Amino acid sequence: MLPLVRLLALLDPSGHPEALSTTPPVTEFLTAARSQGDKAVTTAEEAVRALRVLRRYALISTDPHTPHRQIRMHARAARAIRETTPTSQHPDLTTTIADALIAIWPPTDLPRELARTLRTNATTLLQHAEK
Repeated sequence: MLPLVRLLALLDPSGHPEALSTTPPVTEFLTAARSQGDKAVTTAEEAVRALRVLRRYALISTDPHTPHRQIRMHARAARAIRETTPTSQHPDLTTTIADALIAIWPPTDLPRELARTLRTNATTLLQHAEK
């Protein structure tokens, strides 16, 4: 669950779509982050279950009424997580979230709110990547 928390900490605190956490880049990253002996593949369903556990532990909040900003992490919690993440992991985390944003970004016209959310998350990711 720590790898997922570290990924989410790079995103905008005002939220992102749940679908971001179930994209192939994220599930592949989570699969690779499992212990060496565990060869099981992380599925989208397992990623959603992990989000539910993080919610139960109050590390994230969810709001089903705002599907484009459904998953949120408090800015202070995200900062604490980023500050304790080893710098050697930053490139992989950043690349994974960037790839996940691309994966859910439709190639055609977007609903205005989704477009705003994705742009805000991309901007937030870029700010963290530049530090």
